[in-house]
Amino acid sequence: MVASGKSEEQIVDVYVARYGERILREPRGAKRWWLTVVPLVSIALATTGLVLFLRRQQKPPVLAADTADLPPLPEFGFDWRSLDRRRSM
Repeated sequence: MVASGKSEEQIVDVYVARYGERILREPRGAKRWWLTVVPLVSIALATTGLVLFLRRQQKPPVLAADTADLPPLPEFGFDWRSLDRRRSM
């Protein structure tokens, strides 16, 4: 075909007509847009979903209270300072 003077585009068109667009390294037209954008958007959405899921799974840290700083409970007559964790039973 080259010897008969056909251009590269004409030769490619002959092969595409015979075998279909699957022989092309890059598809023509809007299909290329889909093959580029859809995977990128899917990865971005999956990453965002994963980050949101992991943030919801995290639990806030539990703060330990010092019992010496707590006031007594007058309605029950209980004094937090009477609890000594170091005291052996």
